[in-house]
Amino acid sequence: MADRRVLLLFDDVSDAAQLRPLLPGRPGCAVLATGRRTLGGLAGAASVRLAPLTPAESVELLGRLVGHERVSHEADAADDVGASLGGLPLALRIVGVRLATRPHMPLARFARRLRDERRRLDELAVDDLAVRSSFELSYAALDPQAQTAFRRLGLLGAGDFAAWTAGVLAGGDGDRLVERLLEASLLLPAGVDVTGEPRYRLHDLLAVYARELLRRDDPAHIRAALRAHLDTLLVIADRCWAGSSWSIDDLPPMPLPGGVTCGLPADELAALSGDPVSWFVAERAHLVAALERACEHGWLAEAYALAQRAIPTLDVFIGRERVAALHEMIRDAASKGGEELLAWRSEYNRSAGLIGLGRLAEAAEGLEECAAAFERLGATMELAYTLGALAFCYATRGAAQAALPLAEAAVRAAVASGALPAQASTIRELADVLSLVDRRARELVDDREDPYGGAWLANLMARVAVAEGRHADAVRLARDARERFVKLGDRRGEHLSAAFEATALLALGRPGEAVELMEPALEALSDLGVTRLEGQFRATLEAARRAL
Repeated sequence: MADRRVLLLFDDVSDAAQLRPLLPGRPGCAVLATGRRTLGGLAGAASVRLAPLTPAESVELLGRLVGHERVSHEADAADDVGASLGGLPLALRIVGVRLATRPHMPLARFARRLRDERRRLDELAVDDLAVRSSFELSYAALDPQAQTAFRRLGLLGAGDFAAWTAGVLAGGDGDRLVERLLEASLLLPAGVDVTGEPRYRLHDLLAVYARELLRRDDPAHIRAALRAHLDTLLVIADRCWAGSSWSIDDLPPMPLPGGVTCGLPADELAALSGDPVSWFVAERAHLVAALERACEHGWLAEAYALAQRAIPTLDVFIGRERVAALHEMIRDAASKGGEELLAWRSEYNRSAGLIGLGRLAEAAEGLEECAAAFERLGATMELAYTLGALAFCYATRGAAQAALPLAEAAVRAAVASGALPAQASTIRELADVLSLVDRRARELVDDREDPYGGAWLANLMARVAVAEGRHADAVRLARDARERFVKLGDRRGEHLSAAFEATALLALGRPGEAVELMEPALEALSDLGVTRLEGQFRATLEAARRAL
């Protein structure tokens, strides 16, 4: 070939060492090599990773194999077949061959057979072609730890994950394990998440294969891997929660259960928890799945601890109905496991969440049961939050007289508990019910030497001033609260204070300033999922607009 221009094609090359002796030594020739592994170490070579076929491309290939008329006649079934195969050309080819030999078999029937994950790979074989055999060759070439990582990633399904997850599941260096799986074409890049962390995923059929292999593993080893993943999520979530601004209206989390450990290096742990909201968003699917698995395995304290730290952020992203279902799941598991306090705390979280869904009667019913249980258990802090939420339900439904003794009892329970955030929360709830506040509230909050306490006190006093018609005082207090929250980085407090300042400005005959404050405040509070006073604030905004 010294004087010829030749294109050489090498198929299924195992590694660069196999190919290197076959490369032409003179210019003018080109080489196209395919392989299961990335062929590194070849000077001047350009590597192209082939992505799975798109849904449209999958249907087109299927049409070429079995006939476009047949595919167009059962378009939905053809889409289902393509989706089950994840755009893998070999799988589509096998299905095409099988369907071509059975021209009278409906595509819908074959699509139904492919939905059964346990036999899907059995369906993808004909003559000497088999998807499972193709996967086996790539898997067998891995080192033992990479094989372990591949199998255990099957626990996550076909969803995306960060490299540290692979390391935790397999007990190794996540980045190196991901690198080896990428080189073996057993992993797909899945972009970058909101934290800037690269994400990866198993192809749908590879996820099925990984779970198939996993069924041969020792159940104790699988349980240990799942527990390591849960513990790591819990430790990161705890750091994220501690680094976030939280509302005094939220029932504080219980301490982390004993024995929870995290094998990640300190610098990686710090990096992952550096942007708490973004991390919660990036890992939301795994956090929900971890809650479900924890309940299945009886890790009840861990499930509850993770829910308390993650759900206040996740409710905006997974929906409040889903959140209510998760609290109900933990409640039922804790009740079955004899963890009465955890069960009732979960029921409190569920019932309180129903307030945001506008299901006040149902929320009040659940809260009343919680109050009775917490009183019986001597859980005074939990009782305080429950009575405060119950008072809000009654007041919102127009039963202010019934709300008053509940709000007063909430303050007494909070004082008895010694929990200062509970005292501030219940005093504010009492102020909402009465439009006034006991002078003792100033002492309870001021003595804390807590910047959040000072900010919330100013916010509270602004609300009281609005209710009492002292609008100039309300503007001053709300502005002070807003400035404090800005310094603390608490957007919820900042925009709530802005809304109360706007309310007072409207009462002082300054509607233009009220609109300027209320419009962005309402938008921000909606984005944050803060809806308790949305109706009141929108009415104020409309009144201010009419007054312009």
